[in-house]
Amino acid sequence: MTISKTVIKAVKSSQSILKQNALEVTTKMYEILFNKNPELKTLFSSADQPMKLAQAIIAYSTHIEDLNILRPVLYSISEKHVAANIKSKHYLLVAEALLEAMEIILTKEVFNNELKKAWAEAYYNLAAILIQTEQKLYIKLDNKEAVNTN
Repeated sequence: MTISKTVIKAVKSSQSILKQNALEVTTKMYEILFNKNPELKTLFSSADQPMKLAQAIIAYSTHIEDLNILRPVLYSISEKHVAANIKSKHYLLVAEALLEAMEIILTKEVFNNELKKAWAEAYYNLAAILIQTEQKLYIKLDNKEAVNTN
């Protein structure tokens, strides 16, 4: 799960504009996500969810070269995802909505195809890390529930 230097450079180049518009992007992302998938509203019911995601995107773009800095935060996010019953299939839906929101809010001049591809790769890299951690947590949870039912 490594990211190419080209992707890192592209993500870093968009950091300033993204910081200025992060909350608007994530608010739009949830609007798009829920319009296309209303059943997901119960998974992301926290009122401050757009702010949390905006902060996570900014942190990720800041530390994309060394994700070890974010390991404790990523673990915490994974725990919350497991508690909310978020599954790996949801990451694709979020990716589509997030990239669409970035394109709308940041405009096609700024968020061109090259940058869109870079963010898609960056997103899927992060998603893979979270999914892997969440799978381990789901197994741990299943084992704990199995022990408690015996």
